[in-house]
Amino acid sequence: MVTPDQPPDLPVGSTQQFTAIATFSDKSTENISSQVTWKSSNTKAATISSAGLATGMTSGTTNITATIYGITSLSRTLSVIPASATTSSTTQTTTPSTTPNAITTTTSH
Repeated sequence: MVTPDQPPDLPVGSTQQFTAIATFSDKSTENISSQVTWKSSNTKAATISSAGLATGMTSGTTNITATIYGITSLSRTLSVIPASATTSSTTQTTTPSTTPNAITTTTSH
C-alpha cells in the first residue's frame, strides 16, 4: 500500500512524503519505502525520489506508484497547484490516517 491514500494538493516547490507498506500472508506489515522503486507518471508535474519524497515542479497532476518484486501498488493521484506567496518556500508533509492495501506479498518472515 502507498500512503497517503488521498494526498493534499501540493504547491509548486513543496514536498510530500509517500510511504510504502507491505502486508504479509500472516497479516503483519512492514515499511518497505526504501526497497521499492517509486514512479511519477508525469515528472513535469512532480518528481519522486528513491526515498518516496515527491516534489511539485509545475501545476498539473501525476500518479505515484511503488513497485517491488514485480508488484505495483495502486496509484495515488497527486495534484500540484501554483505556489502562492505564502507557501512558495514551505514544505508540506502529511502523516497518513489510513492505509489502504495496495502492495500485498505472500512472503512469510
